[in-house]
Amino acid sequence: MDTAEDKFAQAQQESHTPTRGFFEKFVRGEFGLAKTYWLGAAVPTGIVGIAIRHASSATLAFWLGALFVCYQFLLVKALWNAGTRYEGSRIWPGLALLMVIGGLVRNFGAVLDLARL
Repeated sequence: MDTAEDKFAQAQQESHTPTRGFFEKFVRGEFGLAKTYWLGAAVPTGIVGIAIRHASSATLAFWLGALFVCYQFLLVKALWNAGTRYEGSRIWPGLALLMVIGGLVRNFGAVLDLARL
């Protein structure tokens, strides 16, 4: 049977447990595979792609692309973590990672091309 001191110690420990922020939850894959892929990869890729196409200079396009490539490295980690938590067919985590890694390689090459301009 728990004493009052045990209950107090447990309440103190629970009250000091830090809550995770959005970005930490994202990288840990806590939002699930579908949300991580669609909201973390597909939507940002479209938005950044449009921004790069409409950039006012090659320098701006380069920096947007370079920042997005850095983000994609974190996205690979987030998808890996979400994929390990996924309980459905194992093909979906693999396909999601394949798409993001393929995009990362393509975007890295595009950034290198922009660096030559």
